[in-house]
Amino acid sequence: MSCFMCLSPLRRVHGLPDVRATCRTVPGLTRDQLELCYRASDVTAAAIEGLELGVRECQYQFQWHRWNCSSLSTKSRNPHTSSMLKRGM
Repeated sequence: MSCFMCLSPLRRVHGLPDVRATCRTVPGLTRDQLELCYRASDVTAAAIEGLELGVRECQYQFQWHRWNCSSLSTKSRNPHTSSMLKRGM
């Protein structure tokens, strides 16, 4: 299981009575990211879905290469803090 799967509960944020508790389940968010999650949980869910899609596509495109995007999906870190993604890759 990649860390992206641990983010999937956020997709169900809209309509939940306790958005704050759901946003806190996303590992590694900064204070600013948590505030954004609280204010715009639907936007955050869409962004995470796009991130998951991008990593899956990366893994598909590079599946037969030495680097196969595995560094983008780790259990121990928040994937959107990856140094690769910060550089726009």
